[in-house]
Amino acid sequence: QHAVACFERIKRKNAKYGELKMDTLEFENVLRQAINGSHEDIEIILKLYAPLIDRQSYLNGKFDEDLRQYILMHVIKNISKFRS
Repeated sequence: QHAVACFERIKRKNAKYGELKMDTLEFENVLRQAINGSHEDIEIILKLYAPLIDRQSYLNGKFDEDLRQYILMHVIKNISKFRS
């Protein structure tokens, strides 16, 4: 449920830019498939959340690619623990 709520916030925020072309039902399906190990759907989730991940990848005011990779690895490693 939390992931769906986050998706809704991102969707509203980016709607004016036309960046998202996925409704809530489609997102839930992608998330469910990612949780079940679909590499394609995990990639979609990572692309969807890339702006959030990038914003969290700053250390001491500078973008840190190592931190970004660390976050991505943990999302991939733990996505199977998400609840859809």
